[in-house]
Amino acid sequence: MRLIGLAVILTVSLILAPLAAEAQVGKVSRVGWLQPSQPGFAHVNFRRAMRELGYLEGETVTFDERWAHGRFDRLPGLAEDLVRLNVDVIVAIGTGSIRAAREATRTIPIVMGSGVDPVKAGFVTSLNRPGGNVTGVSILAPEVSAKRLDLLKQALPGITRVGVLGYRTNPATTEQITAIEAVAASLKLTIHPGYVERPGGYAEPFTRFTSERAGAVLVLTTDCRSPSTSATAPRPVASSPMASTTWTSTARRPASSTGSSRAPNPLTCPSSSPRSSSW
Repeated sequence: MRLIGLAVILTVSLILAPLAAEAQVGKVSRVGWLQPSQPGFAHVNFRRAMRELGYLEGETVTFDERWAHGRFDRLPGLAEDLVRLNVDVIVAIGTGSIRAAREATRTIPIVMGSGVDPVKAGFVTSLNRPGGNVTGVSILAPEVSAKRLDLLKQALPGITRVGVLGYRTNPATTEQITAIEAVAASLKLTIHPGYVERPGGYAEPFTRFTSERAGAVLVLTTDCRSPSTSATAPRPVASSPMASTTWTSTARRPASSTGSSRAPNPLTCPSSSPRSSSW
């Protein structure tokens, strides 16, 4: 995740570099930020890194930020707002933000932080020669999610059913579930998708996971945290040490050699953890 953030920052700084000389005669660069969730560590780190690179807010750069707070349907309008402000570059985090920004402008440079294959998604022509006005980085979330399922099976070889938690309105969700289902059969796993229909709506999918007797829950790479996620999902019977970042197990685990057991952790959106790759 840190490497992705660094790549985005460096890309933005390269785009703004030609404007640096103009800043000496009063030109202040405008950076737009578009994200489906709310401010988090990625945004804080971005702002800090920009300062470290010499971009001082109010002196050489201003930031125009738009947050959808879990409402993906708001992204097109928010992207249009940034275009009307005539920002110099738009940093678009997540598939929905990238698509909205690309539909809003074909001239303003867009730096993406993507979780899907940008070529398959139609954001760029190729990885070597993106073309158009979109550049940036991608973590290829479908492949990553499939690998996480493999790791989950290795950690809990006795499980046969896995719940998959995703945000229904996130455009990247379907592609990730398709990739997971493609490897599930070889791992002798049955997949049970559960969707968050609205910000903070975790109770419904976890009720389904419980009724379907899922042995563990795999959290998709997404950007779904919103102010209402303080109402976290119901706690499972037992959880793995990775519960807050990748998956939560409801299977029984043996006590440690000291006789102590780990208290279950509530599930949080991956974007809330700096160790997760949730762009």
